[in-house]
Amino acid sequence: MPIKYNPFTQRYEYAEEDQEPVYNEYEGNYELGEPNEISHSPYTGRYSKKGSRLVDKWNPYTSRYEQVPEDWEIQFNPFTGKYEFGPKE
Repeated sequence: MPIKYNPFTQRYEYAEEDQEPVYNEYEGNYELGEPNEISHSPYTGRYSKKGSRLVDKWNPYTSRYEQVPEDWEIQFNPFTGKYEFGPKE
């Protein structure tokens, strides 16, 4: 993965060969990538890159949707004493 200069952030960033600086209207800044890479979750109100494979899952213990990796499941966390999403064991 080559390093490319992003003139909008004035930094060098890792990027694929075909990625160019594009404006991300959701975050209000420029980043290397493609304009159609970003998805919006109507449940959480957050934006994420499609490559991160996040999905909206309902957490009945918090009564809300959360963006988590698609292979995570709800499990008990003994350190926090709560049920939360985590990787399969």
